[in-house]
Amino acid sequence: DKNNQVIEIRGYIFNQNHIKDIEFQIEKERKRLENIIDSNSIGTWEWNVQTGETIFNERWAEIVGYTLDELKPISIDTWIKLVHPDDVEKSTSALNAHFRGESNQYECEVRMKHKNGHWVWVLDKGKALNFTPEGKAHIMFGAHTDITERKAFEKKIIEVSIRDPLTSIYNRGHIFSRLNEIKAKYERDKVDFSIAILDIDYFKRVNDNFGHLAGDFVLQEFTKVLSKNIRPFDLLGRFGGEEFIIIMLNCKKDTASLRIEDILKIIRNTNFIYKNQRINFTFSAGISDSSDREFENLSLDSLIDNADKKLYLAKKLGRNRIITELEE
Repeated sequence: DKNNQVIEIRGYIFNQNHIKDIEFQIEKERKRLENIIDSNSIGTWEWNVQTGETIFNERWAEIVGYTLDELKPISIDTWIKLVHPDDVEKSTSALNAHFRGESNQYECEVRMKHKNGHWVWVLDKGKALNFTPEGKAHIMFGAHTDITERKAFEKKIIEVSIRDPLTSIYNRGHIFSRLNEIKAKYERDKVDFSIAILDIDYFKRVNDNFGHLAGDFVLQEFTKVLSKNIRPFDLLGRFGGEEFIIIMLNCKKDTASLRIEDILKIIRNTNFIYKNQRINFTFSAGISDSSDREFENLSLDSLIDNADKKLYLAKKLGRNRIITELEE
């Protein structure tokens, strides 16, 4: 009224059910996604490709042993500083392929430095969902999943597949695979290598006199001696039965012969004790190298056959010796 007193109130009531239903659905979906992320221990990230601004969730930081506060200020550089240098190029290549439309999403397995100093394997996946008017990726969303345990399991599976179960050294298949790589390096860079095939002398007598478990013991002990007396970058493998093969890189057969001779001296002078029984043995060896065949005709089969023939000659001449040259 004229005295500014309220004398009447008029109001309106609207049905908001449809709006509230949408809000409830959004909240339900948000909770569902949060539960999925939490239950799968997923670290999430949002990246402004153009500015470098980046948003991580707490789990993203936890995977590498940090809190978000410890990582501040956060940007794309935070990720770059933590990722293994050898994996940056791989990740960049996968990102660029996605930006060019060559892949539906970005996906890359990378190692990231944990706060405690070790490396954590992470599956990094994402997708650009927003683009600039010029067609450049603008906003990208993604997730990190810790796959360290999976990678460790994969490594074990690979190790089992390439190693001899009794001696734990490389098996024949892996040695041949590596030999192909070494041959390719020789053809490209002419890096010499030697192949030595060793065979335990009179091994059947060990099995007959002491039993097959004693034979296994001898093979394992022989492997230990070989492993201790070759260079870290040489390759040692079980060629079959009581035969072993050693690939010596950057080494011609004359030098290889001296190294194998040193090992033979150790074996000759060692008493191997199995269940209070002394077992002595020796071995014979044949050695070939990349100079045993003309460069153009270099064949792994021929080199191995050449070393094998020299081994056979060593046995023919009385065993307990090393042969590097075949008789004319």
